Amino acid sequence: MAEGRVAGGRAGPVRGQHQIEFINEIYSEGYGVKSEFFYFIFEEMTKKEYGMFMYPEEGSYMWFPIKPTFEKKRYFLFGMLCGLSLYHLNVVDIPFPLALFKKLLEQKPSLEDLKELSPLLGKTDYVSQCVDYIFNTSVKAVYEEFQSGFYTVCDKEILRLFHPEELRTAIIGNTDYDWKQFEKGPERTVLTQEAIITVKGVSLSSYLEGLMASMASSNARKGREAVEWVTHTLNAEIEELTASARGGIRMPMAAAAFVEK
Repeated sequence: MAEGRVAGGRAGPVRGQHQIEFINEIYSEGYGVKSEFFYFIFEEMTKKEYGMFMYPEEGSYMWFPIKPTFEKKRYFLFGMLCGLSLYHLNVVDIPFPLALFKKLLEQKPSLEDLKELSPLLGKTDYVSQCVDYIFNTSVKAVYEEFQSGFYTVCDKEILRLFHPEELRTAIIGNTDYDWKQFEKGPERTVLTQEAIITVKGVSLSSYLEGLMASMASSNARKGREAVEWVTHTLNAEIEELTASARGGIRMPMAAAAFVEK
């Protein structure tokens, strides 16, 4: 269970260090499993079959549904979780298009944003008339819940210093994998992360640029270590399964209490 419980909704402080532990975990200091917690909970909540978000096309980004089947409070909690992940400098795969980060920064999505969300829809003649409806009007209620939850944790004035692309990188990272380098040394895991940081017009620019550079470096290291750990663990379990023909690959169940159907 988590020391800082978010299931309580809007009440109570949520900032500060949170202790995360998995159910039936033998031992944990509480701080080493935060990345795993966010990974598993976002993986579950963003699945197409979970039904909380819609995917316009196969393999596309996700967006808020026009007719949600979940209560609005669930989107508030999802926004709060996104804010907590950013607050703890944690990078996680949340397949939102750039339009989401524009809206968080009070910028208007464009036709290019609609093409990113749905390339097929972006080719139609009337698409320019649909941008506002798809990104704003049709999802107003659930998006406002998400935004409210997100800014319950994050400081809106500080985030105004970001460009949408920078905010997206800070939250979900950069998945620019160098596969050619990987092929040269298959025993190694090579990941690249790139962040362009621009802060203008404020006296804290040097501090903020340094903070973001440090964040990008730290996340790149954690991402590499995580992939290498997963690869090593799976290889060991496969070898054990082959040798003994017993058991199966075990994967931890992440705090199911936080993701209620």
